[in-house]
Amino acid sequence: MDSLKGRFLDNGILDFLLKEREAGRIKHLGFSYHGDVRDFDWLLDRQDEYKWDFVQIQMNFLDWRHASMRQGRRHDADAEYLYDKCEKMGVQCVIMEPLRGGAFGRMAQELTDQLKAVHPDDSTARWAFRWVGSYPNVLTTLSGMNRMDHLIDNVKTFSPLEPCTEAENRLLEKIADQMSGYPTIPCTTCEYCMPCPYGVNIPGNFSFHNNAVNDHLLPLPDKDAANYSEMKDKFISQYFETIPAEARANQCMDCEECLPKCPQQIRIPNQLARIVGLLRK
Repeated sequence: MDSLKGRFLDNGILDFLLKEREAGRIKHLGFSYHGDVRDFDWLLDRQDEYKWDFVQIQMNFLDWRHASMRQGRRHDADAEYLYDKCEKMGVQCVIMEPLRGGAFGRMAQELTDQLKAVHPDDSTARWAFRWVGSYPNVLTTLSGMNRMDHLIDNVKTFSPLEPCTEAENRLLEKIADQMSGYPTIPCTTCEYCMPCPYGVNIPGNFSFHNNAVNDHLLPLPDKDAANYSEMKDKFISQYFETIPAEARANQCMDCEECLPKCPQQIRIPNQLARIVGLLRK
């Protein structure tokens, strides 16, 4: 509540926005939620007073029931709670991170194969968008697109939308359960943490780590396994080839400037230290 009070309540910003809507200069008023679910509840519990038109939440088939567990937040909630609360209060949802920062496009092959077995021609993005679009209280879904084929695939997915069946929902729930067991870092590569004052490419380091997990270069096998040294050497070699020296995890000075900027509330210095540990011979 301290952050909410300091940024929007005590300084009169929320009161100003409400008056602007009353004057007709704002047509629809809502807020984007990151962080402490107590703030989310406080704002929605005053729906009679604020009359929110929408709330933007992070929602995808992984965060539906695994967000708070994977991210280790003390006061966070899974997307299922956020969506249900909005629906109960009569507030429509704008969905961000439906692909979890592109993570669904980089899933482990054995997970992708399960989807391909049902719909061989469908991309993982199509699956994720269909899942989100199947919920009736969704106003719109945001998509970060930087290629024409992404745009075409997304437009086709919603033209018209084919809601997920019960069997497909069960499959995605099963895949989410499997993904939650992978030791990936919940980074969506939003780059809000950047620039690092010491030059660390934080999302680049996390992306390399997560790709290594999904490609089964990590988690490393038991140290007694015959190929342990070979796999670790390959991981280290690829890391040094991919990440420039000045941007590597060992450049982190634990200044914590990045911590309040991360919408996923990742303990960034701790995760960078994990990567440094993996790089030790």
